[in-house]
Amino acid sequence: AAFVKGDNRMPYDYRFCVDFALPYGIEVIASKAGRISGTLDELTTSYKGMDYRIGLNTHGNFVTINHEDGLSTVYYHLLKGSFCVQSGELVKEGQILARTGKSGWIGLVPHLHFSVYRFEEGGIQSYPVAFKDYDGSLEHDQVYSKEKIERWLMEHVKDVSPRGLSCD
Repeated sequence: AAFVKGDNRMPYDYRFCVDFALPYGIEVIASKAGRISGTLDELTTSYKGMDYRIGLNTHGNFVTINHEDGLSTVYYHLLKGSFCVQSGELVKEGQILARTGKSGWIGLVPHLHFSVYRFEEGGIQSYPVAFKDYDGSLEHDQVYSKEKIERWLMEHVKDVSPRGLSCD
């Protein structure tokens, strides 16, 4: 089933959520301009197992953004203390939000959980997404491909260490 119920007692549609396999400490940027509608920057707990009952109840740090078109985005599994934004702030596309980290249900592979969604009757509805500067697959096994991740990191990331955090 596409709807899973967690602690929040609200059904959540996970069909179009994307998990980008990324090392810890990578800058996370806003995919689209909007207003920060929520943040959580205080957790250091994580769960690396595969039991969904435990995983869905292991919360992590996140940033949510509301966009002019009525959709919202969420960026999840962020590093405590790395946030460059706060609730209510307007952000531009490409602006640094935080860094990836060990928070929440991270499973076997460090990753950034990303979703485009809208609150609708009966729960949260996720939406399919396309990126202007990414033409690869958004299928789980493709996103987690070690070769693709290593190639992308070599081409796009100069320093993956969390030291020297800057919000510029």
